[in-house]
Amino acid sequence: MLYTRTGDGGLTSQYGGNRVPKYHPRMHALGTIDELNCAVGMAASFANPAVRKILHKVQHQLFSAQAQLGKGAVAIELPAIEQRHVDALEEVIAQFERKLSAQKRFILPGGSKAASHLHFARAVCRRAERVAFQSGEKGMIIKYLNRLSSLLFVLARASNKNDVEVAYD
Repeated sequence: MLYTRTGDGGLTSQYGGNRVPKYHPRMHALGTIDELNCAVGMAASFANPAVRKILHKVQHQLFSAQAQLGKGAVAIELPAIEQRHVDALEEVIAQFERKLSAQKRFILPGGSKAASHLHFARAVCRRAERVAFQSGEKGMIIKYLNRLSSLLFVLARASNKNDVEVAYD
């Protein structure tokens, strides 16, 4: 059954069964990263195939970030965001930047449908980073979200400039 009614009283479960208020800062961070994942998915639906592949990989990594944030103090093994994920984002950003002209002014969010959705996802990502930090997260998830917002920005620029393609494996 899709609903359990266990959250009707304002509490929700973390991985491992610990129950916390729905307004708990970690739950707010989880919800914002979920919203980010939706925004990334929407952007992917308008992106070219190469960018869509990058965004789908990011969506899976966002699930790992949520698992990491949602486990609470329970010592269970879950997928986690690691330095290699941050490094991979940095490499993709560098590949795109090599193919784009230098940015010399502020860029208005918008342009093509893909770019517009990527800019929106970037703004949600920035909020997710702030909310995750506010929830007490100080580690790799913060770094990942910071680099992800940069990636979403460069993807938006590329989407407005002949859909530059690079590999992301």
